[in-house]
Amino acid sequence: MSQFSKKPRKWMSPLEIKAIVGEMNNKLQNFNINTVYDVNRRLYVIKLSKTDCKEFIVIESGVRVHLTEYNREKSDFPNNFTSRLRKYLNKKKLIKINQIGNDRVIELVFGNATERYSLIVDLYSNGNICLCDQEYKILLTLRNFTFDKTGDKVAVGEKYPLHLLSDANGINELKNIIKEYDTIFTSESMKGWTLKQLINYTSDFGQQLSDHCCSQFGKESSKTKRLEEFNEEEKSLMKKILEEAITRYEKIDSGKCKGYIFYHETNKKKYYEEVSCDIFYQDSKRKYIEFESFEKAMDEFHSHIEKQEYEAEVEKKEMIMKKKIQAVIDGHQKRYQGLLDKAETLKNEAEAVEENIQVVDQLIQEINVFLKEKMKWEQIEGIIESLKENDPTSIAKYIKRFDFKNEVVVLELKHTNEDKIIEVEVALNKNGFENIRNFYEMRKNILAKAEKTMESKDLAIKQAENKQERVAKEKKITLVDVKKMRKRFWFEKFHWFLSSENFIIISGKDALQNDVIYRRYMKSTDVYVHADIHGAASCIIKGIPGKTIGAPTLEQAGKIAVCRSSAWTSKIVTSAWWVYSDQVSKTAPSGEYLTTGSFMIRGKKNYLPPVPLVFGIGIMFAVEKEDKENHEEVIQQETKEVQQKENVESVIKISEQERDKEQKEEKQEVVPVQVEKVNVKNLEVKEKDEGKVTIEEIQFKKVEFSSKKEEEEARLQQKIEKKKRTEKRKEIEDKKKKDEEEKKKNKPVRGKAGKMKKLKRYEDQDEEDRKKMEERIGHKFNVKEEEQPKEDIKKVVPIQCFFCGSTEHLAKDCPKRKEELKKKQEEKIKERMEEEEEIDDEEMSVNDTIFVGELVEGMNVKFAVPVCGPYDCVSKYKYHIKLTPGNTKAGKAIKNIIGLWSTWKDQKEIEKVLISGISTDEYIGVMMSDVTVHQPNGKIKTQKWKGGSNKEKKSKGKK
Repeated sequence: MSQFSKKPRKWMSPLEIKAIVGEMNNKLQNFNINTVYDVNRRLYVIKLSKTDCKEFIVIESGVRVHLTEYNREKSDFPNNFTSRLRKYLNKKKLIKINQIGNDRVIELVFGNATERYSLIVDLYSNGNICLCDQEYKILLTLRNFTFDKTGDKVAVGEKYPLHLLSDANGINELKNIIKEYDTIFTSESMKGWTLKQLINYTSDFGQQLSDHCCSQFGKESSKTKRLEEFNEEEKSLMKKILEEAITRYEKIDSGKCKGYIFYHETNKKKYYEEVSCDIFYQDSKRKYIEFESFEKAMDEFHSHIEKQEYEAEVEKKEMIMKKKIQAVIDGHQKRYQGLLDKAETLKNEAEAVEENIQVVDQLIQEINVFLKEKMKWEQIEGIIESLKENDPTSIAKYIKRFDFKNEVVVLELKHTNEDKIIEVEVALNKNGFENIRNFYEMRKNILAKAEKTMESKDLAIKQAENKQERVAKEKKITLVDVKKMRKRFWFEKFHWFLSSENFIIISGKDALQNDVIYRRYMKSTDVYVHADIHGAASCIIKGIPGKTIGAPTLEQAGKIAVCRSSAWTSKIVTSAWWVYSDQVSKTAPSGEYLTTGSFMIRGKKNYLPPVPLVFGIGIMFAVEKEDKENHEEVIQQETKEVQQKENVESVIKISEQERDKEQKEEKQEVVPVQVEKVNVKNLEVKEKDEGKVTIEEIQFKKVEFSSKKEEEEARLQQKIEKKKRTEKRKEIEDKKKKDEEEKKKNKPVRGKAGKMKKLKRYEDQDEEDRKKMEERIGHKFNVKEEEQPKEDIKKVVPIQCFFCGSTEHLAKDCPKRKEELKKKQEEKIKERMEEEEEIDDEEMSVNDTIFVGELVEGMNVKFAVPVCGPYDCVSKYKYHIKLTPGNTKAGKAIKNIIGLWSTWKDQKEIEKVLISGISTDEYIGVMMSDVTVHQPNGKIKTQKWKGGSNKEKKSKGKK
């Protein structure tokens, strides 16, 4: 943490633990545990819920416990400790939170009517997390250890050592002392005490509040001056200080204190130092940020520090990566420069030999004469040395040294251009010009090598980058990125979509949610949309008072109903229908039973055009209220574009009087809408009315699609279905022909006609009649032992209903069983309804929060959300992807989509940040499965094959 001039204080004092325990107890009453997550080996998150409210407790062993509004990246797979915690604590109620004694230990008590568990978090030393039963026997512990002084063990099966923790004194003793204030200065039991000792022995003020009192009184005096030595002025000051400290303590203990973060600034950047539950006297001159509660200050402080540490770790990794890549670049540059220098040296050597060609040739010839006379190298060397000494003008002065092994002589020759003497290695087995040619050939090879080195530079850098990325993935950053969690809207728990006319369309994710939507959220102004196909979504269009639901919204809701059904996987093109909310009921006719998610539809169904199986996923941005006018202009523009394609007469608006009239005239027949299991193999699109309900003609005079492409796709699907039906008829006809042919083949052969007549005569005769007739005519036959009647054969037991014991019906038709199932379903729905929060009409509207598909300059954006809906509407968003039926699962499809959005053109920085802030869970919540992801250019997103044939690999190797 080099960026901090002072390292932040993360640990919690006993007084701060008292404050956080008080606040959490006030806030977390009647909450249940949903689950437990592990972020890393020491950091855990407990998810709690109550009605429509969710809270998250962060527990870091040895450091902190507090509520959080920030989302942390959790482990892909829970560790062993987390899995066992879930086993014991899931679905348990949080009863209370305690501070054990006055120590830095927090106890979270969970349980139900039969079980009770204590999760004890140690916030001192290295910390620990222990799960104990109601007798404090340890069931689970994060780490095992033994106390050195006492030998007490903390391990599974042992009893948690509560006796080692400090007792809570509170402030009652100090209060009593203040009541009899004058006696403390003459008391024998307190003789020799200082103010600091008085506070420490009689209260649980802790270090911070104790220092606060001593700083006001005077640090030295509070530690050294005895109580009996105080004068009247000091006595009254001490009383005032203690009374004020008691008031502060009670406020902190009640859990109603504010929070403060102390910081320092460096280069106009704030660096957090510590968090506190009060501004004490010793901290009065420090800079601070105030929060409405201490737990919010704790959350902000630790989340900010986590984020800073994460950024520092990422920056460190990036710096290391850059250094390694730079080292590769520098290495290549160094090698390249070395080759160029060597080439230049060879050029100079060749030029020097060329300038002194006569001297070089003469030296080579003379040395070769010595060698021909079979003189040793030492003798030649001696002759040369003597010549240098005796005759300075001799050509021997040019010889520097000999290389006997390589038969090379090193000469010192003058280079005119360089104006200096250079050393040149000359081969004795070659003359001067041959040596010059050799130098130039060597130079040419080195220059070619230098050129190749430069060419391979880019490839080497790319390989180094890939290697570093691979290493970075293998060595994952141990810290986690922290992102603030936003408050979810009520409709986000369902499948939802915002239509082109700004109406909210919601549908249930399961049968239970369908019931909840009907009972809790459907109002008189709403419209119900469904389709006659298995698994079709029950959609509700949330009506806005004074605003008509137009044809585009109804069609979009119909597309959602069909696409979120078995029609998607079966690739069946069918139509959806809509009815008013008062036509939908949960009341079944007498003798019938409605399962969960099933409804009764009374009256006429209004059918919509056939739905093409094209869906889309996009990103919407939530902006501030001030941007509403800008957004309304966009909405009006989009609506006009849609309505140009639709017939103006197709807008559906039937007055209440006309609708009542129509419903009186037509037969009031009841049709149940089932969302139960159906045999998909026998599933066919209903083309004709089955007689259950009178279906009038569709009110749309002209069916038009939002694009020619969709119209072509719909026609193509219809042709495919027509072809399938034709093939099926052909199969039936072929089967009939085969049966007829088999009958002809099975005609009796000549000579067997009599036997066939005999069989036909006795075809009604059973085995018993046959035996009686054979006995009458005197036929003798052997009776097998197995066929002989036995006396111990059990009588046939009549089939009974296993539910009520009646023999009159089976279990599936049992009326009592149906009643029991109905009760259970009602209980489930009641539980879910109790979990749902009461929402009024104002909260149901999204007029206060504006969603846009593309950001305009000047908009104050809050966050981004993924939306899955009809492609004709999603395609108007800046970030959108087309989806069609396929084989790609949701998880893999989301990875592909995120990859495509990361490379989107004209991507603003704010958009990039907002999209990266969307969690995978949010994508999973809206995404469909079994899809094909299409790129914006119309191509299908596929993974590139990195293999290749053996021939290609061999050819690459040869190159």
